[in-house]
Parts: sequence; C-alpha cells; structure tokens
Amino acid sequence: MVRDHPRSQNIAQLGNCFFVNTIFLESWQNGYCTSLENWRPNGLGGSNPSLSAMYFVYILYSETHQRFYVGQTNNIEKRIARHNSGNVISTKFYRPWKLIYNESVSTREEAMRLEKWYKSGAGLKKRKELLIASRENGTS
Repeated sequence: MVRDHPRSQNIAQLGNCFFVNTIFLESWQNGYCTSLENWRPNGLGGSNPSLSAMYFVYILYSETHQRFYVGQTNNIEKRIARHNSGNVISTKFYRPWKLIYNESVSTREEAMRLEKWYKSGAGLKKRKELLIASRENGTS
C-alpha cells in the first residue's frame, strides 16, 4: 500500500485499463485492480497523457551488489543502456542493473520531485516493496 505516495490520485486511463507507469497495465474488476496497485478504487482515472512528452522516474536494482539507483529521464531505454554500458560514473561499478519499476509523468519538474521522494525514507520503503513485487512477478 502506498498511502503517502505523492501521485496516489494521478492515474491515466486507456480503455478499460488504468496505469501509473509503463510497466504495469492493469484491468480493473469489481472496482479494484487485480495486481500491485490494488489499493486504488475504480474511477480515480485521469485523461490519457501524451506519451511523446513523457518523463520517467525509474528504479534500478543491482542483484550482485544489492543496491538501488533512482533516476529520471525522458528516454528510459537509452538511459538504462547507458547505466549498463558503464557510461554513468555513479553506477558503473555496480553493474548489471535491472529495471524494477518506472513511472511516467508529464513534466520534468514532477519527475524530479518523484525522484527526490523515492530517495527519501518513505521512498526507500516503497523501493523495497517494489523489489519484492518484481521478484514475485519474475521481472527482477
């Protein structure tokens, strides 16, 4: 449960699915989502965001060094490739990195605010929850 998450009310809708990030597209049944974000009631949806102008907050995890890395970007695939190729000084010694979570937002300012939150104490707790969930889902 993510009660103190700064974007707990911002959910985008695509048809019968709602999403808070680009990894988990979820269909809702009987008013509640059936997977990770099941605490959100049906009907808390926003309008469809323009995916071309999106920014992403992402969480990487290094299994070999048991470390998290939180960042934000407007091109997530390219950024993760840079982390894993050793082109980022702060992450090059902890490779390989696996993406365990990403969340899309419409502005860089919001991405920076979320990045800061995920680096806080409450964010650390959420990162650990996301790591457990990604292991259960087989994505980490």
